[in-house]
Amino acid sequence: MKTPLALAALLAAPCLLAGPFNVANLSMGDICKFTVASDGVTQDFILSFGQTSGTFFLPEKKASLSVDSQGKPSVDIPAAAHPRLAILHKVDDKLEFRIIESKPSPDKWTFRILNLGSEAITIGHGKDSHEIPAGAETSPAIKGRNDIRFTTPDGTAHAIPAKETEPTSVLAVLIRSEEGWHVSFVMDR
Repeated sequence: MKTPLALAALLAAPCLLAGPFNVANLSMGDICKFTVASDGVTQDFILSFGQTSGTFFLPEKKASLSVDSQGKPSVDIPAAAHPRLAILHKVDDKLEFRIIESKPSPDKWTFRILNLGSEAITIGHGKDSHEIPAGAETSPAIKGRNDIRFTTPDGTAHAIPAKETEPTSVLAVLIRSEEGWHVSFVMDR
């Protein structure tokens, strides 16, 4: 998604920048309308389930992110020098935001797995297994793109989408629903 004009205006403001920011809609729903606000400027954008906003910058001022859906959750965005990712997901049938630090690496493949479920999960990665507590992440060792894969306890294999061919950081987000574990891959740029 290209940076919207109002967000570009936020960039042009004569102040320090708070760092790159990206939003991912992993709400297990259809389409959500998001609003980012800072210094009197607001910008709305729409993301389907599984989409990300793309990276944009916020000024080093108070900012907020909200979604016009189910309880209208919102979150304050503190200024930070490092890139961040806001993930909208469900917790006990309520939508919540989780802001995590992004860890981009433009020159090599990197991989981490974040468990946003309410219980621990053990995933298989090659010959190894990794237990990931609820709310925690792990970074399995990889040599390249072909190592960005794992299996969930039900034996389902998950791998990076074929369209990603350039070295990048990949974040796999695990979410537990009534149907089982859901996996979304987010390119951590």
